[in-house]
Amino acid sequence: MEESGDIENFVVLAVAEVTQLSPEDLWNKRGANVFQEFGLDELLALEIVESLEHRYRIQVPEERIGEITSVDGTVALVKDILLRAGSSAAS
Repeated sequence: MEESGDIENFVVLAVAEVTQLSPEDLWNKRGANVFQEFGLDELLALEIVESLEHRYRIQVPEERIGEITSVDGTVALVKDILLRAGSSAAS
């Protein structure tokens, strides 16, 4: 599994690319709901999901897309999916 800092960095950069926001602004407000904080369209979450799925070769369940509201929440989601994938691969 990737290091925690690597996941955080990729998530910040992926969200920055999709939203056109600076990585610094996103990092400084990583606990905030980026869609409310910056007035973003929630359809951007789908673009973020696509980027995460491609990078980490994961599948984000549709019911969990709603967890992509903040950088912290997105990092936690990726870590959880990777952990579960690792657990099931080891079984």
